[in-house]
Amino acid sequence: MRTLDDYFRDVIPRVYMPVMRELLTSEEFGTVNFSIRHLPDGRPQTGEIPIGTDDWTLFIEVHGETMFELLNEPITDEEISSRFYSDLQDWISETTFGWGQLRDHP
Repeated sequence: MRTLDDYFRDVIPRVYMPVMRELLTSEEFGTVNFSIRHLPDGRPQTGEIPIGTDDWTLFIEVHGETMFELLNEPITDEEISSRFYSDLQDWISETTFGWGQLRDHP
């Protein structure tokens, strides 16, 4: 089972970042920040805490606006990527920086 640190070291760079590079402009991508916390008001956490032992959420901030993805295990990288692509695409169209845009593969 993956841990919070596994997400920061491996899953975010390998699975989430390529999706973000595809759907965000380079300026938007340069503002990205991640944290993992409990909803709704938890402090950011790291460590060897297994995902699936609690309700962990990945917070993604772009241009000061925040979306979140619930972290579930077990789940494949392909499932994460597909779900995140769809969620990010929808979220961008609701932000002030991407209002009304349905971004897709270049």
